[in-house]
Amino acid sequence: MRNKGVVGRAALMFVLVMTYLFQGTSVDAAEGQTAFSMKPSTTAVKKGGSFIVSIDGTNLKELYAYEVIVELSSGVTFDRGTDNLPGGSSASYLDNDMLRYGSTKFGTAAGENGSRTLARFSFTANAEGTASIKLVRVKTLDPALNPTVHEVNQTITVQVAPDNDSGNGNGNGNGNGNGNGNGNGNGNGTGSGTGNGNNPGKPRNVSEADGKGQVESGRIAIAANGPVQAPLALLQSWAKQNPAAVLALQAGHVTYSLPLSELSAPELLAQLGADAAKAEIRITVAEAAPEQKNQAERSAANVGSKLLMDPVEFEVTAVMPDGRSLPLTKFATYVPRSFELGSDVDPGQTTGVYIDPVTGELLPVPTVFRIVDGKTVADLYRKGNSAYTLVTTDKHFADLEGHWSRTTVETMANKLLVRGTSELSFEPDKPVTRAEFATLLMRVLALNPVTGKGAFSDVDGQWYGTAVQSAADAGLVTGYPDGSFRPDAHITRQELAVVLKRAASYANKPIANADRSQTVLPFIDRTQIADWAMDDIADIAAVGIMEGDARNAFHPEARTTRAEAAVVLKRLLLHVKMFSE
Repeated sequence: MRNKGVVGRAALMFVLVMTYLFQGTSVDAAEGQTAFSMKPSTTAVKKGGSFIVSIDGTNLKELYAYEVIVELSSGVTFDRGTDNLPGGSSASYLDNDMLRYGSTKFGTAAGENGSRTLARFSFTANAEGTASIKLVRVKTLDPALNPTVHEVNQTITVQVAPDNDSGNGNGNGNGNGNGNGNGNGNGNGTGSGTGNGNNPGKPRNVSEADGKGQVESGRIAIAANGPVQAPLALLQSWAKQNPAAVLALQAGHVTYSLPLSELSAPELLAQLGADAAKAEIRITVAEAAPEQKNQAERSAANVGSKLLMDPVEFEVTAVMPDGRSLPLTKFATYVPRSFELGSDVDPGQTTGVYIDPVTGELLPVPTVFRIVDGKTVADLYRKGNSAYTLVTTDKHFADLEGHWSRTTVETMANKLLVRGTSELSFEPDKPVTRAEFATLLMRVLALNPVTGKGAFSDVDGQWYGTAVQSAADAGLVTGYPDGSFRPDAHITRQELAVVLKRAASYANKPIANADRSQTVLPFIDRTQIADWAMDDIADIAAVGIMEGDARNAFHPEARTTRAEAAVVLKRLLLHVKMFSE
C-alpha cells in the first residue's frame, strides 16, 4: 500500500514546483490515446472584455493530477482559473506570458477516466487586434505517480474590437438588466447584480484602518466595485481580537460574509506552508461568465424551474509571494452570501442554488428570506464557493392529494431539496433506503462532493456513491464492521434520529443533551428502543424534530417513509435556522 503522506507530498510538488525540468514519457495524440485541447467561449470580444477558455481531456486514463502550460500573447490578462478535477486542489503560477496551472488529488483517491473538462480560464483582452492563447503541453500523473508529458501546441485566437460604448461610471458599457454595468464599474444597469461584470479588475486593498470601529462589532463591512485583497496576517489578527468576526464584502446588491476564523484553519495553513504569513487573501464577487449563465438557464429548465437573476460567482483565493494562487473552496462553517432582490418572492417556491462546476447541474443550498428596510434579502448558506443564483419552482404531485405531508413535501420539492419518483408522483409512503437518505442529506445540507475510492466496499461505482461518501466524510453516516454500507437496507426511525442529531452538529447548531435527571423518554414503546439510540432520540424529540404517533409510540424499528424523511429534514433546517417558507 502506498504511503499517503508520500503520495500527498509528491503530488503537491508536481503541481506547485512547476519546473521546466519535469521529466516524463512524452506522447503525441493518436486515435484512442489520451489527448487535450482548448475551446474558447467566443471568437470575438471588445477591448476590456472577458472570455473563457476551457481545457478538455479525452480518453483519460487514471488521471490523478495534471499541469497545463499555456502561452499568452501580449494584451491578454489571466484573471482566474476554475479547476474541475474531482477532489483536486489547484494552484496557478504566471511568469510573464507563461501560465502554469495544475491540480492534484491526495492520498489513495482513484484517477479519472473518459472525457471531461479539466479547467476553465478567464482572460481579459486589453488590446485591439488578435489575442492568441497557446496550449503548449499537459503533464499528467496517474495514481502510482507515473508522469506523462502530452505535447499539444494548439493555438486559438480571439478578435478584439475597439470599445466604443459609453457609460457613466467606471464601466465600459451601459448595463443591461442584472447588474450595474457590463465592464469594470457601475454603468447604468437595472435590476439586482454586482456591477463587476466578468472582469474583476484591480483589487481594492484592505488595511488596518478598515477594521477600526468594526472588529469589535463582529462585522467588518467593505464596499467595493471589484475584488478586495487583504494580508492574511491582518485578517488573522482581527480574528484573534474577535473570533466571531466576519469580513463582509458589499458588491452592489450582493454581500459575501466570510468568517475570519476560516483563515486560521490548520488545513489552509498547511497548504500555504512557510510563506503563510506573507500571503494575501483575495475575495471576488462578480457576475458569472456568459457560458455559466447559459448553463444555469438550461439546467433550470431541465428541472422545471425559472432563474430569478443572473448567476454571481464567489471566489476566495490565497495569493502567495511567488505568484501562486490557491483557491479556498471548502469551509468548516456555512458561509452566507446575501442577495438583495428587486421584487417580492414566495419563499415556499424559491430557493438559492449553486452551479456544480463539473456537471453544470443546479444544486440547492439552504436559503433564508428576510425583509430589510422594506426589501427582500435572500441569505444562501453553503460550506463552499461557486456561482450562485435563485430559482422559483411550482411543483405538485398527484399522489399527495389528501396526504398529511402534502404541504411540506411540495414546499421541499419547490426548493429542489426532494424529488418525485416521476414527474407527477412522489410515493410518500414508500420506505427510504440508506443510500437514498444519504442522497437527501447531500441535497438538504449542500454537502461538498467527495469522490474517489470510498471507505465502503459496496457503494463504489453506484449512482449514490458520491452522496454516501460525502455524507460519511461529513460524519453523518457510518458503515458496518465488515466494511459495508448496506445501501439498499431501509433506514429505521431510530437510525434516523441518530443521523439527524449528527446533522445538526454539522450545521454548527448542535442539539443540547436533554437533562436526563428531569427527562424520561415519553414514548410508550421506549423499552423497544436500542440503547445506542436512546439518548439521541430523547434529544431529537425534545426539540421537536421527531415525535411519536397519536398513541405516543415512537416505533423505533419501523422503516422511515419518503414523506417522513421530507418532514423531519425540513424541521432540521428550521432548527438550524436555514429555512424559510
